[in-house]
Parts: sequence; structure tokens; C-alpha cells
Amino acid sequence: MSDLQEILKLVPTDQLAQALGVDEQSAEAALRAAVPSLLAGMQSNATSPEGAESLAGALANHSNDLVDGSVNIDQVDTQDGSKIVSHVLGDREELLANQLSGANTAAGIDLGSLVRKALPILAPIVLSYLAKKWSQRGGATGSGQAAAPEATQGGGLGDLLGGLLGGVLGGTAGGSTGGTTTQSGSASANPLDDLLGGLLGGSQTGTPSQTNVTAEETDQQGGYFGDQPNVSSNDPLAGARGKTGASQPASTQSSQGGIDLGSILGGLFGGR
Repeated sequence: MSDLQEILKLVPTDQLAQALGVDEQSAEAALRAAVPSLLAGMQSNATSPEGAESLAGALANHSNDLVDGSVNIDQVDTQDGSKIVSHVLGDREELLANQLSGANTAAGIDLGSLVRKALPILAPIVLSYLAKKWSQRGGATGSGQAAAPEATQGGGLGDLLGGLLGGVLGGTAGGSTGGTTTQSGSASANPLDDLLGGLLGGSQTGTPSQTNVTAEETDQQGGYFGDQPNVSSNDPLAGARGKTGASQPASTQSSQGGIDLGSILGGLFGGR
């Protein structure tokens, strides 16, 4: 199971649906759009030294208790979540919501509005997950201390985020500061970039609208954008779950239309 799939599995969709006031299918659609958006925003912020330092500080001070065992959405501090979203996305939150709302008007739900409601719920969960991963890589959490010295020698935050999204952002995911591990294997100078880059796909090449995951891998994982049986025609991400040929990368948008989340996020964060 990929790290992104692990985060998605952590969130109880029945509880999220209840919190959002929608059915579970709509809640899952919001979940699958909101989590990558948060990760993309964090990775984008971490491409600057100031942003990386800020994120490292947030992880050092953030408890990972939310993701220890089963996640209970009732225990999420949504006020803290709103602050996280504001810091991570800023004015891009409204742009993201508008683009998601306009991407699939035939789905029967306003995905952009749902994502905006879901973001403050999901942001503390995502940050707790990252804090847990960061501590496993040598960064201190829960005490406000700086990252351990060994955590500054490659294998940091950029790579973790890049791996989570598995290349949804394609070539835009690696950032612009050289903080991720390169394809030639050179180590990153910024451990935060390494951690985030691993979740987002790191320094992978390709267009923002394609992943670097084959269709077989997508199917085996249950697929972030994988082909799923018995998907309702009202599923707002149905168009993004089209199945490609077995030897080809799975695109985040099929010929049937739907939401191309990779292009949306690439447009919002790729130039930063």
C-alpha cells in the first residue's frame, strides 16, 4: 500500500460523510481531492527555505496522536485545521475550490464546496501523518525541538510528499530549489524537500496530468485514480478513474472527461 493510500485509508469515510452532511461516495470524492491538494500545497511551500523551516517547525510541534490507531474525526481540532489550511493554501484555496466546482458540473454535487468543508477536518490528520513519518526519519516531534542532525543529510520531507502522491503532479512535483533526490541518485540538501518529494513524486518527469504509476499498479492498490467497479455515473471523480492500456501510465483524466486533478494542482502550484 502506498503512503497516499495509507492516509486515505486512515480516514473513516462514514464519519467524514456525517461531518460533511453527504453520502459516503461524495465524502470519498472530497477526501481524494483534498488530501493531494494539501500535500501539494505543503510541498510547494517547502521549496523555499523559509517555507521548509516553517513546515519543519510545524511538524516538530505537532502531535501524531491522531493517526495512532483508528482516526476519530470527532477528535479533530477543526479550528487548528482551518489555520493549517490558511497557511498551506492561502488564496489558492478559493482558486482550487472554483476549479473543482467547474470541472464536473454533471456530477450532482459541488465538489469544490465539499473540499473546502473537508480541508479543515483533514489537514490535522495529514499533518499528524507527516509528523509521524518525519519523526521516523529522525526529525523531532511534539517537543518543539529542531530536526535531529542526521535528518538534514538527505531523505527528507520533499521525498516523503512526492512518494505520497505517486507523481500526480508529474514534473511539477519536484520543486524548484533542488531539494529533492534526483534521478541520478544525488542526495538532497533539504531534508524537508526529500520527505515531501517522496510523497508527491519527487523529481519525476512528465506532464502534470499523468502519473508515473502503471495501470496494473493502480488496480492492485485499489487505485488513487484507478478503475473501480460499480462506480456511479454521479461520481465526480469517475472521469479521472479511466483505465488505460496495461503497459501505459495511468492518466488522471480519461477520455470520458471528469476531473484532471493533476493538471489543476500543477496549475496552482507548479509555477511556485
